[in-house]
Amino acid sequence: WNNSLLVDATGNSVFGRDVIFTYGPLGYLVTRMPVNKLNLLLYDLFVLGSLMAIYRKLLPGRVQAASAILLLAVALNTKYVLGLGPGSEGVLFIIAGYWLWRLHADDSFVIPLAGTLAASGLLFFVCRRDWRRAAWLVGGFALLVLLGSVCLRVDVRGYLHGSLELIKGYNEAMFCPLPARPFVFVAAGLLTLGVMATALASLQKTFWRDWMMICPFVMLATWLLFKNAYVRAGGRNAMFFAGLPLLFAVWSVAFQEARRVNVLLALSVVCGFAQIERRGYSAEWFSLTPLRYAYRVLTSPWRENGPQLAAQLRASYPELTMPANVLSTIGRASVDVFPWDSSMAILNGLNLHQRPIFQSYVAYTPWLDAQNADFLSSHDAPDFILYVKGALDAIDDRPAAWDESITKRALIQNYTPCMEFPLTEQLSTDALFYPASVVVMKRFPGAWEYEPVATNNVSLA
Repeated sequence: WNNSLLVDATGNSVFGRDVIFTYGPLGYLVTRMPVNKLNLLLYDLFVLGSLMAIYRKLLPGRVQAASAILLLAVALNTKYVLGLGPGSEGVLFIIAGYWLWRLHADDSFVIPLAGTLAASGLLFFVCRRDWRRAAWLVGGFALLVLLGSVCLRVDVRGYLHGSLELIKGYNEAMFCPLPARPFVFVAAGLLTLGVMATALASLQKTFWRDWMMICPFVMLATWLLFKNAYVRAGGRNAMFFAGLPLLFAVWSVAFQEARRVNVLLALSVVCGFAQIERRGYSAEWFSLTPLRYAYRVLTSPWRENGPQLAAQLRASYPELTMPANVLSTIGRASVDVFPWDSSMAILNGLNLHQRPIFQSYVAYTPWLDAQNADFLSSHDAPDFILYVKGALDAIDDRPAAWDESITKRALIQNYTPCMEFPLTEQLSTDALFYPASVVVMKRFPGAWEYEPVATNNVSLA
């Protein structure tokens, strides 16, 4: 999906109309792909400046050893989350909340990074006493959204609709049973309850306006981190523990006299280190040093495109090269890949023309599934479909037919198989190889038609 997002961001796709996906048009910032190196550098500058502001506030006027060690621990945990790529959106959410609180706490503070004031206006205006300034904030935010939608090729209405559908269906579609040893889940639950109890207890000692500016935000952010880590079990749990220290650091900056907050901060740091170390991810704390970052800045292109990405993929995944007869059959005709591995088309230099929800398992509501089905039934449908059959077909050991069931009906009605070839798949360059086969399907609109025979009503749980 990283590669699919890059192709859509560098092409002529309109987000919200031609592509509907979680991270939207600026997803390449989270995935660290140089779609636009200048934007990526500005994003990094914003994150760095924001974190430095938080860290500086976390240190007292006279630095003590314990405070310095705690600060380094918070920074290491935060760096780990940022190194994950997807997952760093939690850091952005916490940074946004920090700037909102600073605006409330210090009227004379000048935000050092352009855009922060306008972007936070919509959330902040209800707590301002100066309604004229609030009007400017809201108006500036609306103008920013309007200009951004034009520059980034976004259908705002479609983007919001698609986002709500993705949010609405996520819990049911992506939930997995918890692992056999639930002690990590229990620890996360206790930390979450501790946040709620501490926030409610602080209301008695804090002016309600100050409390409203920080505690509801902390509770919401904790819940979102918890949800992100445990709706899908396996591989994501560490993100919860690594994301909490920065959140609690902001909380302790706002309520410096609250001992319970400092206790939660210390506990979150210990849990974060323990959980990350248990998973063997400690090396990722140092995966992006300043020198390595500078090298990537110098060597990455100013604007990456499809051919550059294809060359990188060919060097890393030579086993995905398709047979010459298949490539000659497809030529420059448009192609899409089912269920998800668009890298295959990009690597082989094919004309990738993706359906709106470009991974089968993400089309998990009737509306999302119908967008893909309508696409395959339209005049804009791709000329060929590469349907991959293998061990990596579906996530979480699902039957492949569960995903995109409405779209598969449109696929059967409008495409016919024309050839098949073997292939080898792997999830990453250091992962295991899996045998697979690819069915090449050619578009013949209306080639097949379902005949209604019988309908059976059943109950499923």
